[in-house]
Amino acid sequence: MKIHQILLVVIIAGLFCCGQRKDDSRKLTIEIPDTTESDLDIFPYLYKNRLVDELNLQRLEHGVDSFELRFNTRISVLKCGLGQMLVFKKQNEEWTCLEYQYIVQDVPFGSVQNTLDYATGFTIDTILVYKHKPVSGWKNLFAALEKENIYNLPDQEDISSWDSLGVTIADGTSYSVEFINQDRYKFYTYNTPQDFVKYFKECQNMSNIIDILDKEIGVKNNIEEIIGACDKIHNTHTKIE
Repeated sequence: MKIHQILLVVIIAGLFCCGQRKDDSRKLTIEIPDTTESDLDIFPYLYKNRLVDELNLQRLEHGVDSFELRFNTRISVLKCGLGQMLVFKKQNEEWTCLEYQYIVQDVPFGSVQNTLDYATGFTIDTILVYKHKPVSGWKNLFAALEKENIYNLPDQEDISSWDSLGVTIADGTSYSVEFINQDRYKFYTYNTPQDFVKYFKECQNMSNIIDILDKEIGVKNNIEEIIGACDKIHNTHTKIE
């Protein structure tokens, strides 16, 4: 995956976000996947777009008033896909963290034309929302995340020498980071980074970020709750052919 950087001038932000001032204009440096590449390269970004629409969240590329960071965890299990998104916001000097737990309902594979349509044609079956505060406080949380270079890590496939490893990851747990401030937007993904920490410092950084969020918010523990909810839902729902 290659990251495509452009300078986007957003004029009349009200076109994108209801409630913002219509005379508000910003310049954002956008760092997103190069959508001229193959389907596999652009899939994580298109998946992200579908996910935020299903969760009824704003697409951050359209701009925000202050700062927002989203950390998404996606797991594929035998009966369903499930995930957790942490949304950190700073507005009026106040921090908030909302956790969205969700279960994915995939479309029947035979009803779509290709793999990309199948992978991005899902809907969200169940959403649970929780509010959190970091155990050690906001300042310590973000200091720890910044120490692991969360705002400047490359996409996993853009790591220097990644291609030389000759690895194709078809499943597992994937993680995405998305953030925006007044002048910069960035999105990138990692898949099972814990398996590659001995090869790449960047994977070690991402693994450390996951551990920090687990300690401060409870990422891994909450994922276990979602797995249990997924099993319960699919044991009680009637399959419709």
